[in-house]
Amino acid sequence: MTGGGDSFEVLLVGVGAYAHHDPISDMEVQLRRVAELFRELGGLSGSPWPPPAGPSMSAVNEELRRWSEPDPARCSVVVWLGHGESDGDDAWLGVYETGKPMRGTGLSPHAVADHVVNEWQRRAAHADAWAMVVVEACGADTFVRRLASHLLGRHTSPQRLALIGSGGEGTGYLGRFSDALEATLRSYTDNDESVSLKDLVGRLEDRLEEGCAHLLSARRAARLVRRRVLPGPVNAPLDLYEEFRRFLLGLSADERTHFLPKAQGGELGELAWHFVGRAEESRRIVDWLRGSGRGLYVVTGPPGVGKSALLGNVLVESDPGMRDLLARATDYVPVYAAPARAFHAVMSLTGLRVSDVVERLAWASGVGSVDGVDGLVAALHARGMPFRVLADALDEAQEPQALASGVWRRLVGVPGCRVVLGMRPATGTDPDVAGPAGEDLLALLRGPDTQVQTLGHDPAAVGAYVRRRLVMAGVADSGAVDWVVEALRGRHFLFARLAIHEILARPQLLLPHRRLRLARLLDRDHRALFAEAIERLNHRFPLAEPTLEALACARGRGLPRADKLLTTVAAALSSAGEVREADVDDVLAAAAPYVMIDAEDGTTVYRLAHQTFREYFRPS
Repeated sequence: MTGGGDSFEVLLVGVGAYAHHDPISDMEVQLRRVAELFRELGGLSGSPWPPPAGPSMSAVNEELRRWSEPDPARCSVVVWLGHGESDGDDAWLGVYETGKPMRGTGLSPHAVADHVVNEWQRRAAHADAWAMVVVEACGADTFVRRLASHLLGRHTSPQRLALIGSGGEGTGYLGRFSDALEATLRSYTDNDESVSLKDLVGRLEDRLEEGCAHLLSARRAARLVRRRVLPGPVNAPLDLYEEFRRFLLGLSADERTHFLPKAQGGELGELAWHFVGRAEESRRIVDWLRGSGRGLYVVTGPPGVGKSALLGNVLVESDPGMRDLLARATDYVPVYAAPARAFHAVMSLTGLRVSDVVERLAWASGVGSVDGVDGLVAALHARGMPFRVLADALDEAQEPQALASGVWRRLVGVPGCRVVLGMRPATGTDPDVAGPAGEDLLALLRGPDTQVQTLGHDPAAVGAYVRRRLVMAGVADSGAVDWVVEALRGRHFLFARLAIHEILARPQLLLPHRRLRLARLLDRDHRALFAEAIERLNHRFPLAEPTLEALACARGRGLPRADKLLTTVAAALSSAGEVREADVDDVLAAAAPYVMIDAEDGTTVYRLAHQTFREYFRPS
């Protein structure tokens, strides 16, 4: 950002002491909360201004003058908290000597507009610098509307400027802006590398109970860089991502500084968070990784048996930082530690095209820009160094057959290139359809240098997983836990994970007199279990179904929330009309196990976690 890398100045103006109005006792607490929230986006603030004694009008104007005349120009935020007043047509903000009524002795929108214009005249020469003015006070809606009117009425109005008003009647308004800002920041994930001013203001406005937002041309405004918790993009079910993130936030700053720089992140889906079993399968992959030369190791099997979880666990075992983090968070014990930093490239292939994969492989190998697959293969030959790749979900790519024969088979023809690849044996495999599946993808990958490991059902591991989740949740006695373990041990991991979520959402099902109802629930297939979840969610959140249906419409890696894309699609599918950002917050939190987060172009995207769930809304 202009004038300071990824940071911006935050001026906090909190007027808590008055000669003719009631004092505001928790002003400093509110100001510090706002400062901490903006810090997540790069905001830098000094001590809240003014000191405890209330400021005079001249002192306020001097502080605003200082803000409006920076050297050099920079991005900035002004936050004003205090008393205000409106008569419906005009509004004023109170300073120490402001009387009752405030007309004539309070700070007017016109006076603030003069400072904003002065600030713009210095900032205009910088192509991307932006400013934001936040007012939280009684009558803030009217104050900000009048301020915008003064600015827009000029021959050349300020640009890249956000004006936000938050406030209702009485002193109960204080804190509503910080509540809205906190909820807005929670709506981003660690896949959001940066945030546009337009998107930030749009999400804020949607969450303000009383207030307004005006954005005066955000074109070319510098993006705000988020302070991330995880070190890199994550591709994972939303509930596991949130659980892992909560654990990381519970660490001290020193612990995060020590472990996270060593961790590769979670490009593979399961994050190994609740991984159990598969010791022999893990050993085979690790033994293969310790070899040399070129080759392809394919992990395949029907949907829901835990292919992604196994590969995610192998990734963790090759990553000392993630391994140590999981050991602190859970009872995780390494099974067969893979060679440290075993992979040069890790990716989920969901929604990717051949060109996307080639670009990522070229970047990860350090060969730079290449001309298609031929260019990549030639560059890797010339590079002459080992190159190991872990990739998952080939069957969910946009061009799975072309990737199988045209990329992966050719890549492992290069000396030193070794690929571990996760996939179903064929495209379009349904976890709820019994019987053998085709092998159209697997056939394209077979060769003398290919090893195939087919995962089957693992009742012991499923039972251990179910027991662990229920015991950790503390919602059932040992008899109920034993009953659920026995009921689910014959199912795949995917079904068991979703069934556990439904049980934890309705723990009353574990009561003895509800056992028959629970048995009927656990006797269903994946699609019916999802339908049950939709019915449950609709009782709590009437907009759950159109929001999840919007995710079923997603193409590629998913649908973003940025610029209201998700809310717009959901609203188009809803008979109720408008869908707000807060509605999406509620639905995503409640439906987290059924939703996958991913990253595309530095932005979080969302999709339903399984093709079966998409088919609920879009039957073939």
